[in-house]
Amino acid sequence: MAGTQATLKAATALAHDLGARITILVAQVVPYPLDLRCPPVPVEFTEQALCTMAADQDVETTIKLYLCRDRQRTVRQALKPDSMVVIEGRQGWWPTADKRLARMLRRDGHHVMIVDPREPSPVEAALEKVEQ
Repeated sequence: MAGTQATLKAATALAHDLGARITILVAQVVPYPLDLRCPPVPVEFTEQALCTMAADQDVETTIKLYLCRDRQRTVRQALKPDSMVVIEGRQGWWPTADKRLARMLRRDGHHVMIVDPREPSPVEAALEKVEQ
């Protein structure tokens, strides 16, 4: 959850500067052997953890949790056109699921920022990348 907190902190700084609000969009993948209504991690647990983090923000923050089979499709369908998206991801040359999602969302016309929680100051690093 430390990575999620760093990403939320970066999103809060960005939203504060833009006068925007935050929507935490969670696409929780449920594997096919399980019923879609019975995820491996209880929805209540995920909601409680996110509500605790959201309560600490000084920007209006809402949470949308989707149970799905396909994370990319769900995220693409849930976003409004021309959204600003902040994704937790590791910087490096190797392609990851987060980088593929970011690339796809950029192609869809969204503004995407990847926050690496390992950065000494992920908020400043992420905001510098947006300004470039």
